[in-house]
Amino acid sequence: MCDTDGDLTTRVAFALLEDVTWKGVVDVKCRNGVVKLAGLATSEQSRKAAEAIASQQSGVLAVVNKLDVSTCSKRPIPQRVP
Repeated sequence: MCDTDGDLTTRVAFALLEDVTWKGVVDVKCRNGVVKLAGLATSEQSRKAAEAIASQQSGVLAVVNKLDVSTCSKRPIPQRVP
């Protein structure tokens, strides 16, 4: 079975939601197996974690990481609610 871009987008988005190392707000898009991440990460470590999480998903051929790091207290990044 071939993954569609929609399948990959969903898989990456859910993987990010489930992973405790990723913190931030992300828009996930996929085209022909190439995943693009855009949005805000809370740290450089979290930014790199998002790329690693996305690249580990089945069917992902490449990841373009356009996440910015934001630690600005005036614009807080929503956190997951346990």
